[in-house]
Order: sequence, then structure tokens, then C-alpha cells
Amino acid sequence: MGLFATFCGFIYNEFSSLGTMTFAQSCYQKRDYEKAKEAGGGVYWGHQKADCVYPFGFDPVWFRASQEIMFFNSFKMKISVLFGVAQMLLGTTLKGFNAIYFNRKLEFVFVVIAQIVLMVSLFGFMNLLIVIKWTTDWEAEQKAYHHDHPKLPLKRAPSIITTMIEMFI
Repeated sequence: MGLFATFCGFIYNEFSSLGTMTFAQSCYQKRDYEKAKEAGGGVYWGHQKADCVYPFGFDPVWFRASQEIMFFNSFKMKISVLFGVAQMLLGTTLKGFNAIYFNRKLEFVFVVIAQIVLMVSLFGFMNLLIVIKWTTDWEAEQKAYHHDHPKLPLKRAPSIITTMIEMFI
């Protein structure tokens, strides 16, 4: 239990608070450029090293990025939605087990099943969109789309909020 508590502490700290930089090496190449020095930055973080994945948590370079707040807030919001929906589904499932145990057939059919169907169709779909957005290589998608349709504007990653609103409309 102590090891699991330590692991959960690292995960909570890494994803919900401040990163720990457990592994000092970054997956991005650090380069000094005269232009960066003249601009006052002094350090330029180049492209990602080939086949490099940071072993735990976020790469420390993200804590120095100009879009740090936007990146981390977006991640925290989406991971909270995933965990929240999972917790609500667990609660509804337990409610279903209670309805079966106490032999409340009407409650099971008209409350529990209705809640699960509604939750999975709406929030499950949103969770699927979040996972698809995280796992798709949007740069490759843009290049392929632009290659096939050179006169059209570049295709961007879809907005989850806009997709959900359009679905309801």
C-alpha cells in the first residue's frame, strides 16, 4: 500500500500540481543560438529527438514553453472529464447492483439503465472524442489533407465543445 500511495502521489503531483522532473534528460534537443541570445532567451529548444518518449509524466521542456498554461489547463480539464465520467458510471453501476439486490426491477429498468444509456451516449461520446484527439497525429493529417486538397485551407484538430454543441443542435 505504501508503494501504491507513493505512485499515486507522483501521478497526482505530475498531472494536477507541479511536475517533478524525475528524469533530468529531455526529449528535445537544447541548442544555443545567437538569435535567441539577442532576443534575451539564450536557450532554444529544437525538435524532438527521434523515438524519444519521456519516461514519466510531462517532459520538463513544457514547463518552460510559452504555451505552458494553455497546454496544462487543457490537459487537466480533459483528464478531469474522463475521471468524472468514469466515477459517475461506477456510481450508477453500484446503484444498479443495489436495485438488483433489493429486487427493485422498475428502478433498475427505468432509472439505472436510462441513466447509463444517456451517460454513455453523451459523455461517453465526448470521452471518445477526447481520446481520439489525443491519439491522432494532427500534423500528418494536415499534410495528407493538404496534399489531397491543395486549394482548401488546412484541416485542424476539431473542437470537442463545438462538436458537442452541433450534435445537440
